[in-house]
Amino acid sequence: MKLRDKKKARTKLGILNATLTLMKKRPFKDILVEEICEIVEISRVTFFKYFPKKEDIFYYYFIVWCFQRTIELDNPPKRGWEAIIHLFNITGQELYEITDLNKNLHLTTLNLKDPPMKFDLSMEERKLLYPAKENLEAINILPLQKMLRIFIQQAFDSGHINSLYNTDTATKLVISIFYGTSMTALLEKSSDPHFIYQDNLRIIMECLAPKYGKNPLNSEQ
Repeated sequence: MKLRDKKKARTKLGILNATLTLMKKRPFKDILVEEICEIVEISRVTFFKYFPKKEDIFYYYFIVWCFQRTIELDNPPKRGWEAIIHLFNITGQELYEITDLNKNLHLTTLNLKDPPMKFDLSMEERKLLYPAKENLEAINILPLQKMLRIFIQQAFDSGHINSLYNTDTATKLVISIFYGTSMTALLEKSSDPHFIYQDNLRIIMECLAPKYGKNPLNSEQ
């Protein structure tokens, strides 16, 4: 690992961690770049070298988040509904700990068509996140939507989703519930988004279960 590349990776992750720490105390919009720089011990010039806009930190957060979930879902291996349950639980818990992540999660998602950086992490970033993990270079970081589609297909293959649905319909439904839940928690100013995630996931699993005899959501039926 080259020293310069390692320093770059450490700086980017340091900026992210400093931002998340500050967000536990107050909203993101009230956090100054200077405060982040002071914690990480960098200049404003260095900050904007990595993140041209302060909001770009959330796109980087999303990349790191997807990478971390990929590692977790493989150790021990989780598939189908088990993997989806894990994603919902982690998201609900993180939004509970840092409530302002909720609003910025939507802003980040809406910005995916015009990403500020490549949806990937360098080997140095990966090693800093998981220093004891082997074969990090072989891990393909997938956006959340692609992850959910894979897990829905696995649930289909395992017979855990009603055959009246198809993969596209079920995936869109789960994605809608995933992002809609965070929006609901935001609008209701919920103090426990984790509970809302769990409750909505239970409902959607019951709706998609094989025992469900009719599909009311598929207009093509």
